[in-house]
Amino acid sequence: MKRLLFFFKNQIFRPRAIQVFRNLKESQYYNAEQLHRFQLNKLKRLVSHAVINSEFYRDKYKNNEVNISHISDFQRLPILSRAEVKNSSHQMIAEIDLKRVSRRITTGGSSGDPLEVYHDIRYPIDTFAWRVLQWWGGDQSNNIAFIYREVRTGWRKILNSMIWLPTRRIFLDASLLTEKKMGVFSKKINRVRPPTLQGYVSGVLQYARFCEKENIKHDFLNCVWVTAAPLSEADRRYMERIFGCSVYDQYGCSEVFWISAECEMQDGLHIMAEARYVEIVDENDLPVKVGDYGDIVITDLENYFHPLIRYRNGDRGRLISGDCKCGVMLPRMDKVKGRISDVVRVPSGAVIAGEYLTTIFDDAPDAVKCFQLQQKKDYSISLVCVLGNGDDALEICNVKVHELERLTGNEIKVSLSIVEKIDHDRGKTRFILSDLN
Repeated sequence: MKRLLFFFKNQIFRPRAIQVFRNLKESQYYNAEQLHRFQLNKLKRLVSHAVINSEFYRDKYKNNEVNISHISDFQRLPILSRAEVKNSSHQMIAEIDLKRVSRRITTGGSSGDPLEVYHDIRYPIDTFAWRVLQWWGGDQSNNIAFIYREVRTGWRKILNSMIWLPTRRIFLDASLLTEKKMGVFSKKINRVRPPTLQGYVSGVLQYARFCEKENIKHDFLNCVWVTAAPLSEADRRYMERIFGCSVYDQYGCSEVFWISAECEMQDGLHIMAEARYVEIVDENDLPVKVGDYGDIVITDLENYFHPLIRYRNGDRGRLISGDCKCGVMLPRMDKVKGRISDVVRVPSGAVIAGEYLTTIFDDAPDAVKCFQLQQKKDYSISLVCVLGNGDDALEICNVKVHELERLTGNEIKVSLSIVEKIDHDRGKTRFILSDLN
């Protein structure tokens, strides 16, 4: 009955989502030739649209042939850098009179480098979650528990609950994971019994440790779904032992949601190729051989408002050859080598998920060019920033220092360090450096 209500509601209010979902269930079995034609047609339309309607792309491609007849033609277009997106975000917009179809997103990115993009909300991106949940033996109408950010309160909580009916959603705020909050969360989970637990890798891992310590069982969980940071096999196996179910990795970035996800075989991540075109390139922007690591370059095939075409997002990865034993024919990529987010620890025992802390400059992405948190053995934190060009950049950084202190309940001293450059290891960016972890 609940599943019927879910589809009935979406059929009335979101008929396109139902149709896209049906299409996705069919297209996941396209052979290589069918998928190639499908993606090529989308790439042609997107590039043509961007050149006609976007000031940025007209200028970027002025010396390039933009008649895309083959994938090789597309791969000759210049790659889009984070710096270009940061400096020319508004010039990239290709449908200025249709702001109602977009959602503004700010992101700390894979290296603590805030920028602003816009998602095109006309494409029902949550249908990828519907498909993936079915891969994992679940269903999109099932209840779900989250360890995440932006936990709503008051009337916003009530409104959100009404929007998602008949599905029930439970939230644990990853901004400060105390034993008290995790205890309340565990009681809610055991009352509602959601088949799926989703959240940041570090947040879910911390909750697993709490469950082991308190001998809390969630034997009704069908799967655990983690995202936002690399998942090590050791952490996966530990969480699978504690929760008694499979733990699946899903990859995306704030600029482009839903890039890839594991199936039940846990043998690489299937690329959501109906809406994402993924390339792996070397330092000279040339394609690498399948199986070799390189820089991840993404094209969002469904963002016509703020096109991201051949966008290098700062992560490293590789494509996987061969067919998956699950039967799904979508191409696969290996686990991503990107940001490594440790947690920040508070003397009282609470922790703050590193993936949450990447968002602290989301409301002021131009204040810093990049930033990093460094926690010492005495629990003190240094907020290390490379200042942006804004006149109030230093003032905003000082505000963030006080916000971090309040977030920790004023248990931790936070200082500000302004530098010219933050060194990062290629491929594995450490957003948090901690002497405690």
